[in-house]
Amino acid sequence: MDLKHTFAPGAVVFREGTIGDTAYIVERGSLDVTVTRLGETIKLATLGAGEIVGEMALIDDLPRSATVTAMTETSVMVIRREQIQNRLRNADVITGALLRLTLNRFRTLQRTMGGHPITPEETDQDLLGAAAFGIEDPYERARERLMLEQELREALASEQFFVQFQPIVALPDHSLRGFEALVRWRHPERGLVSPGRFVALAEEAGLINSIDGWTVRSALSSLKRMQDAAVAAGKPKPWLSVNLSGTRFVDDTLVETLRRVVAESGVEPRYLTVEITEGVLIDAPQVAEPILRALKDIGLTIALDDFGTGYSSLSYLQRFPIDVIKIDLSFVGRMMENETSLQIVRAIIGLAQALQIRVVAEGIERSEQASVLLGLGCPMGQGYLFGRPLDIEDAMAMTTK
Repeated sequence: MDLKHTFAPGAVVFREGTIGDTAYIVERGSLDVTVTRLGETIKLATLGAGEIVGEMALIDDLPRSATVTAMTETSVMVIRREQIQNRLRNADVITGALLRLTLNRFRTLQRTMGGHPITPEETDQDLLGAAAFGIEDPYERARERLMLEQELREALASEQFFVQFQPIVALPDHSLRGFEALVRWRHPERGLVSPGRFVALAEEAGLINSIDGWTVRSALSSLKRMQDAAVAAGKPKPWLSVNLSGTRFVDDTLVETLRRVVAESGVEPRYLTVEITEGVLIDAPQVAEPILRALKDIGLTIALDDFGTGYSSLSYLQRFPIDVIKIDLSFVGRMMENETSLQIVRAIIGLAQALQIRVVAEGIERSEQASVLLGLGCPMGQGYLFGRPLDIEDAMAMTTK
């Protein structure tokens, strides 16, 4: 699927009366929007960089209401209907109302161009609709998200993603035990894009499974290199933790995909830990349970990330096959100054010991925190004290040190 296209001057992007399923965001150049009435061509607008055209085709199958022609050499980003179908099916009340408002505006415009005047009531209803939903500039926000989504698709196709590795160490001597794999996006123009900005959008756009799959394959390939180097240096093999999005747990191909990817990597399954959040278990426990047990049957390790931030943490440990719990960094970060946080950390470690579940403390930044955690019986930790996320070459060096 082409994500971008360039039109020569005079080229018709689409014609009035035709059916289409694409819209276009202008990146460079200009487009004229025209309609034909009583044999006369009427220009409605000239669109430039950053503007969108043909958006109604993303919503319905009605004929195009205008003709769009490139006035200069014009580059556009292509948006296809299937990219927003999931959003439309799962739209909340406000989003649904916004779509109805948009449809009403464009249909009103069509009636006007056909010789039917807009009534004052329609104009008032349009303005009140926008005010009722607190819309300041929904078009600009939507355009930015659509552009970022397209850039995510390009990132997958052009290998803009890369993996970094944050060390997980034994607290008594700070010796390396494993790494957590963290996906990063190096955008050619935006620079490094925070996962906090693109992961949620990738889930919404249906791209997260592809990103997760790429991350696991790439990280396992790197882990195999690190393990081979460690063996050659007489060091223990490190293990690897990877985070899986909650949407993967409604994908019935997950288990077989992981089985195949691990086998192809040459890494023993026991060295791969799959991290999930409590949200996965809250949203679909009846789906998550058999999948987690199937992953255990493959030989993988299951870790519960951000432990203690949910509402039913204890019941998870009873119902699901959890091997590792990771103490959320919010508790670790406050435990030196906040007695309640300290007692929560103490309780989590004690619970893990009683249930023979391994525990890792996240977000350790100070040596005093590491000392307190060790004194409480926490065997492993990760955080900036032991190392920031590393590129593969630096991780390799740490593995053989």
